[in-house]
Amino acid sequence: TWIRKQLTVTGLRTVMELRGIPCIPADNLHATKQSIISSRSFGKPISTQTDLREAIATHTSIAAAKLRAQGSVAGAIQIFFHTNYFKDDAPQYSANLTLPLSKSSSYTPTLIKYALRGLERVYRAGYDYKKAGVMLTDITSGGCRQAELFGPVDAEREPLMATVDQINRKWGRNTVQFAAAGVKKAWQMRQSFKSQDYTTSWGEIPVVTAEGRGREVYSVVSGN
Repeated sequence: TWIRKQLTVTGLRTVMELRGIPCIPADNLHATKQSIISSRSFGKPISTQTDLREAIATHTSIAAAKLRAQGSVAGAIQIFFHTNYFKDDAPQYSANLTLPLSKSSSYTPTLIKYALRGLERVYRAGYDYKKAGVMLTDITSGGCRQAELFGPVDAEREPLMATVDQINRKWGRNTVQFAAAGVKKAWQMRQSFKSQDYTTSWGEIPVVTAEGRGREVYSVVSGN
């Protein structure tokens, strides 16, 4: 009674959990996301529509892969980009536009087409842009999508997207990518101070030199 009075019902439940009495239901860790966002700040300000198109297409591809991973389709895509708010001496502009799809889809080319169509509508020249991204909304299960009478059958596209996703999972993101996303991506976020991927990247596994023998011994992490 004292615990409930001092810490409310939530505090009482926490105390009961600490005593080994389950009373807080565990959340579903695999719950379907209702929106999926992909966005990043640029490594350097960009001012051309070409660079902005590449960034929007890249983020759309990333979000679409996440959408397919949970077996869902999206009914709308939102694009956004803006200048650096912290530069008071520079002209400011921000854009945010949501485009509903004619039918829900997870097909990357379709999502890129809508995203770039939206970019054409809200892009303004003469600004240095700092960040861009996309958000997929109106997400539903892939098995409950509404088909079009004369439109293409998405089932025919699924093997293609499944193959692309499988290759990128095995060999790394952007191993296979769409031309609209660009190749060099000079606008990408700088990662000079990024921590090393010691346990997930073969190229970053630590190298140990055997003293007195002049040989290099490579440390290998066991597992898949």
